[in-house]
Amino acid sequence: MSKDDRYAALAELWAGGIRWPSVTEVIALAGISKLPTSVSEQVLAKAGERGKAVHEWTHVYDLTGERPPDMNPCRGYVDGWARFRDETGFTPELIEEPLASNALRFVGTLDRAGTMQQGERWVFDLKAVAEVAWWTGLQLAGYELLLSNPHQRAAVQLFPEGRYKLVAFPDREDTHDFLAALRVCWAIKRHEEE
Repeated sequence: MSKDDRYAALAELWAGGIRWPSVTEVIALAGISKLPTSVSEQVLAKAGERGKAVHEWTHVYDLTGERPPDMNPCRGYVDGWARFRDETGFTPELIEEPLASNALRFVGTLDRAGTMQQGERWVFDLKAVAEVAWWTGLQLAGYELLLSNPHQRAAVQLFPEGRYKLVAFPDREDTHDFLAALRVCWAIKRHEEE
């Protein structure tokens, strides 16, 4: 099921014909996640395709243990995810899960939420990028709000050679910043309707 189909399944939560913004849209509409102008559209499109494929394969791995064939460009990224799971004992409870907040009127599809070996609850965003952006902390704060209970937050940066890097976002101010961005997002939507 595509991301658009999953959001459509949440349509009953959209009020007055106005589609609730997703976590990603909140950050973009507030002007936070602007991409560098030096990156070409072609490079961005290729990175987007790679990210989508890596997400699909890590999803398959989490459900079945299957990895892509050796010649598949996603293989190293999935190997990095498998290594992360093995070394940390992370057990996913939610995988690419669409969620919604009735109280705050926004939706999102988190990458992973679950528990580590020591029983700590975590929410992760998987990133197949050269550098994890600072605003990933706001993105994770939004997902944590959708979960309605406290989680540690981090990005798992995956690399083509089978490595991973855990990029933690312990700053709890990110929650306030996300809520401020959500408020700006709704202000923009209200004024677009006028």
